[in-house]
Parts: sequence; C-alpha cells; structure tokens
Amino acid sequence: MRSLRQADVLQLDVLQANVGNYDASARYYVRALSLNPQAVNVWGYLRTSLACSGKVELMPAIDEEDLQHLQMELPME
Repeated sequence: MRSLRQADVLQLDVLQANVGNYDASARYYVRALSLNPQAVNVWGYLRTSLACSGKVELMPAIDEEDLQHLQMELPME
C-alpha cells in the first residue's frame, strides 16, 4: 500500500467533514498536519471539526500548534 500524500489526506478529511463525521475528519487533519505543520488552513479546518464534534478541550492544543498532543488525543484508527 502506498503512503498517503498530504493531498490524499486532505481529500479524506474533507470528505469526512462533508458527511458530518467530524471525529474522523479531525484525525485526518492531524495526519495532514504531521506532513505539513505550517498548513495554516488545515489548522483552521481542524478547529472547525473539533468544535462541531464538541471536543473544545483540545482548542488550546490548536492555539499552541501542539501537534504531538493532538496526535496522542486523535490517533489514526
């Protein structure tokens, strides 16, 4: 199986968000950020998905761009 590129991951997370699966989309956004932590727009998409899923306790990690903490809290299944 080939590794996922950032573009592939972004397509998966947008698809998940569009169908209301915000937990899964948040996990894919975290995966995309692991490939490019400077992707400002992805941080915003992650914030929206977490807000929609009610996981507001993770907002400080987004504010601090604490990718390691987010990866622990939102691992890929």
